[in-house]
Amino acid sequence: MISIMTITNITLAQLRVLTMIVEDASFSTAATRIGMTQSGASQAMRSLEGVLGVKLLVRGKNGVFPTEIGQAVLQDAREAVLAIERIQQRSAAASGAQTGRLRIGSVASAVERLLPQILARFQRLFPGVELVLLEGTDHEVLEWVETAVVDVGLTSEQSAETVGDVVLEDDFVFLAACDHPLAATARVKLCDLADENFIMSGSGCEPVIRQLFASVNISPKVVLTVRDTAALVEMVSQGIGVTLMPELSTPEGDARVCRIPIVPCVQRRLLVVSLARANRSPAAEKFVQLLAP
Repeated sequence: MISIMTITNITLAQLRVLTMIVEDASFSTAATRIGMTQSGASQAMRSLEGVLGVKLLVRGKNGVFPTEIGQAVLQDAREAVLAIERIQQRSAAASGAQTGRLRIGSVASAVERLLPQILARFQRLFPGVELVLLEGTDHEVLEWVETAVVDVGLTSEQSAETVGDVVLEDDFVFLAACDHPLAATARVKLCDLADENFIMSGSGCEPVIRQLFASVNISPKVVLTVRDTAALVEMVSQGIGVTLMPELSTPEGDARVCRIPIVPCVQRRLLVVSLARANRSPAAEKFVQLLAP
């Protein structure tokens, strides 16, 4: 049985080391981010495991991963770290300062086209806040919010555990090489794509795209699935196939491809999601305010 006196020996530094090692799947990378030596990070984990009396992490061929009990402890550790950081940020804000760390998860299109301006403005307003940005698919970003890996996320998905505010509504467009027969049309109907070689986005839009085709009783002739948006555009430019994607994801100034509106118009809602609004840190709340339409 673990005594109350022993539990008090768990430190914020140990919990932060645990969360970052799992995020990076590496002792050395996590130690560098925290500003510790690798031996220091290893010692912090040994001490935490000693206090708890269980093994939290295991080393594998592809990095460091939590054990079953480690995964359970990890969720509580993340919540504890976030709670302490909120206390620190709110105390600093009350004295007129803004400090701490803000973790943001985002889909690739927002990272490339939306966030640079927002983060630049945020940094000018709150230079004392460290920003951490993770890029993932819509589903990955939602999971990161639900498990407290990030404070806020930009995604088109939401769940019962999260709250969300609409940042923008993004039209889906047709993308093809500029010498494609449909490139000269003003509007593209989904039925026009029935016999086209189709390149499917693996970055999170696939369910929406398949629903679109299903609504007109078409099964797309998928010849390739690509997760990386830049790679997908490159494949389209080479004439391997055509695709549908949110306009925010399409490249600017690439003369090799053309983007054409589709009929009927279909939109993706980009949301900024978090856990309960009351639990947002001051930095997270300021970030959400900057995203407001």
